[in-house]
Amino acid sequence: MIMIYVWLAIFLASVFIELALPALVSVWFAAGSFVSLILAVIFAAAMGDAAYGLIWLEVLVFIIVSVATIILIRPLVWNKRKELRTNVDSMIGKIGIVEDEISKYVYGSAKFEGLVWSCKLADSENEPIKKDELVEIVKIDGNKAIVVKHNEE
Repeated sequence: MIMIYVWLAIFLASVFIELALPALVSVWFAAGSFVSLILAVIFAAAMGDAAYGLIWLEVLVFIIVSVATIILIRPLVWNKRKELRTNVDSMIGKIGIVEDEISKYVYGSAKFEGLVWSCKLADSENEPIKKDELVEIVKIDGNKAIVVKHNEE
């Protein structure tokens, strides 16, 4: 009979943790403890005190269901997530207009979405990029945008 309370406590704790955190963390254990809770109720109803001899089976079912839930459901959830670029990473690929000429040996500046960034030419660029030409950010290095000349195709 005590295992009913143990599985109920594990289930409630797993559900509480899952609700409190933004990612899937303990739903797997909630599923395993719920199945073991049902099994403990069935054993207690059918066998009474003799059900204590089957605690090992409840624990085994908990482990199997939890692992199976992780293996079957987690890949489905993670595959549907899209990579969301944030902060400076979201600037990669943006097109801007040069304000101060950018050459191989001299940093320049360009305006991207209303913000002026210090810019440096990417290693692939050999020719300077003049004022009012378009550039594209290919990388962020510290506080500098690494740019290439934008080809309007």
